[in-house]
Amino acid sequence: VMNSRKSVVAWLIIGIIVTPFLAYGLSSFIPQYDSFIVTSGSMEPEIQTGSLLFTVKTPPENISVGDTITFQEDGAHTTHKVIERNGSETGISFRTQGIANSSPDPGTVTEAELVGKKLLSIPFLGHFIVWTGTTTGIMLLVLIPGIVLIIMEARNITREL
Repeated sequence: VMNSRKSVVAWLIIGIIVTPFLAYGLSSFIPQYDSFIVTSGSMEPEIQTGSLLFTVKTPPENISVGDTITFQEDGAHTTHKVIERNGSETGISFRTQGIANSSPDPGTVTEAELVGKKLLSIPFLGHFIVWTGTTTGIMLLVLIPGIVLIIMEARNITREL
């Protein structure tokens, strides 16, 4: 019974560690969703710096004032609130503003720049994903579990002998 409890706990820990990476990487397989690591505080407290943000592709006609959208301009992604929606014969455009910013963003977001609407954000997970890409993060995520497995197997071998 004790061994099965340890096994369940081990799998839970592995699941907790692996799940964010699966979710973050899943967006490359499901084009409807995108994921981003939030690097600025312009949307705090709604979306904290270091959060993992998920968006879903949404037609411009389904975006309303008050929605949080991600858009791309000059190769950079920005996530801000829609404060105004404009429609014309050339299409729909949006004025946006970060909720922590004192003034609206310059210019408007066009349909072509719209990436998607915020689905959810998970605080701190972005920091964790970035950290795991560092030498220290890789070493700790590979070496420590490896050492634990070696110790567990050595114990099993010693018991059997």
